[in-house]
Amino acid sequence: MSEMEKPKSQMKIVGINLLVMVVYTILCRVGYKTDGFIIVACLIVGHIICCFIACVVSAFIAQYRHLAGIWLLSALAVLLIGFSTCMAAFTIKI
Repeated sequence: MSEMEKPKSQMKIVGINLLVMVVYTILCRVGYKTDGFIIVACLIVGHIICCFIACVVSAFIAQYRHLAGIWLLSALAVLLIGFSTCMAAFTIKI
């Protein structure tokens, strides 16, 4: 794999995590009109914890050590984008 392709393949982890977050945010918004905010907030916290655990585990395994920063970036992206999307999705009346 060339040096130009490596960052793109590592950024797939961030993209997949954001896609998963978008899917469960939309499902909770459609399924739960009033109390979906709390469910989405709990899912986002769980998602961030899973990304952080993956970061720590990959930091200790030599074969996956290069992915530790990407998992941490995924956790931060889900934190920042997730909670702002969660707030916006449930304050706008559809």
